[in-house]
Parts: sequence; C-alpha cells; structure tokens
Amino acid sequence: MKKRYLSMKQFVSWRETPWPVDWPAIFGRRAPLVLEIGCGNGEMLARRAAATPQVDFVAVDLQWPSVLRALRRVNQAGLDNARLTKGGADMVLTRLFAPGQLSHVYCLFPCPWPKRRHQVKRLFDSQFLCLMNSRMAPQADFRLVTDWRPFAQWVGEQALEAAFRPSLRLIGPEHDTKYERRWAQGGQSEFFELTLTKAEHLVLPPYEEPVLRTPLLARFDPARLAPFEDRGQAIASCREVFYDSLRDVAMLRMVTAEDDFSQNFYVQVLRRPEGDWQVRVAPGCGVLPTVAVQEALDAVAARLAD
Repeated sequence: MKKRYLSMKQFVSWRETPWPVDWPAIFGRRAPLVLEIGCGNGEMLARRAAATPQVDFVAVDLQWPSVLRALRRVNQAGLDNARLTKGGADMVLTRLFAPGQLSHVYCLFPCPWPKRRHQVKRLFDSQFLCLMNSRMAPQADFRLVTDWRPFAQWVGEQALEAAFRPSLRLIGPEHDTKYERRWAQGGQSEFFELTLTKAEHLVLPPYEEPVLRTPLLARFDPARLAPFEDRGQAIASCREVFYDSLRDVAMLRMVTAEDDFSQNFYVQVLRRPEGDWQVRVAPGCGVLPTVAVQEALDAVAARLAD
C-alpha cells in the first residue's frame, strides 16, 4: 500500500473519541473553531489554516482518499491548527461538537443532486441545518459556494426553518479549488455564495447513543451457520462464516445498509460462563449502533436459535 500521507497525528477518529471532543486539549489551546464540510484534496483547508494561525480548523469528508490527500497537505505545510476526520457531516456534528462551539462553518461546491429524484440525498435540508445551528456560536455564520443557483436557493429556503437569515450573492471564481478551476476553464465565470447567519440559537435535545441489545441463545449448533441476507427496516447481509471448534467461537462477516450509510463488521457468537451463548458485535469493529446493526444481531440469533 502506497503511503499517501506523512502522518496520522492530525487525524481524529470520532468513533474512538469521547464526545463532544475536548478541542482545546486536541489543539493545545483555546481558539475560534471552524468546520469545513467536504475537504476535497485539502487545498482550501491548508490555505485558510496557514492564513489564520489564530484559528483552529476541523475538516470532514466522506471519502478516505480525500482525507489522506488533505492530511498530506497539512502535514507538508506544518500546520498545527488543522485536524481531519472521516464520516458523514451529521454524525460528526452530533458527536464531535458541543452546542454553541463553532464560530464558522463553510462548504465549497457540494454535490447539488440536481435531479428531482435525487434531492433526498442533499445534505443541507432543514433538519441538518437545525443541527448545525445548535452547534454554532451566537452570531456565527455558515458559507456555502455552489456553481448552481437553484441549489443555493433551495438551501436558503431550508434555512428559514432552521432560524437562519440567508443572503445570496453572485461572485466570480475566487477560491481556486479543483472544481472551481474545472468550471472556470469550461467557461463559467459566475458562482453563487450563500451566507446563513444565525437569527436565534436552537437547542436540540441531548443526543443519546443507542445501546445495542445482545441476544442470548440457550443452545448453539454450528451447523446452522450459513451466509444470508435479511431485509427489514434495513439490509443485513452475512457474507462469510467462521467457526473455531477449539474455542467455541463463531464469527460472521456482516454488511449492513440503511439509506446511504453502510457498515462492515463481524458478529461474534461465544459461550458465556453462565453456559448460554451471546450474539454481539466483535470487539474492535468500531461500529455505530444503528437500527441496521441491531437487525443484524437479531437476524443472526433467529437463524441460530433452535
């Protein structure tokens, strides 16, 4: 595997970090905290962090290659005021930031999902914006830049339901990012900057991490182990099974999917001191406790039960 980054020191694993994150401890100081949603190759992150050393930056991206490229940029620039994480922006906002903690949030050229049937995939709906509002400090703002006016207008409409004041203006190509350069080279000279300023602070109920229920089996017959696919509220698919007869432990490789979110992990079936068998997520998998994961555990238990 080719190493495309220089160091993982500036990567924050939100699955393994107590939340909300103690950012002053991470950065070693108290400073304004800015979130970039969708870091791409890290160009803007590196430039902004270098230009404003008095500000701390956290960037999130769904794609691991993007995170690695951005890590390399901030490593090469020797930037101590930038950190990166991988995941969905809603999960990151929920877990990593305390209410009122962010001084600014920005996102450059997100996918607008222009087709009507794809609009459900858009990130900045009113529900997400309410969450973002709750994590932003009073008078903080959010800035979105897009190449497509209808998308900016749609986000502005959603913002009215999330206690933001939207302001849309026409700008030229001024960010020098990969996508902006591509569109500018194709002849586009006008882009759309939407600024959302908090009109009031929204307080959301405290987030409670779901607790997975681990089924128990009175007996366990390894002969029942076999791949399967279960479709309920979500999809739980068992791809492979393994059984260690010496240790009386079974492992099932699972893939779950709900909406656009999928997880890969192992389910473990092992004998307890009490004599029965426990069906649980194998330690070290770093799984989010979602409905799909619970369905996977229940599906495994149902197939192994007498």
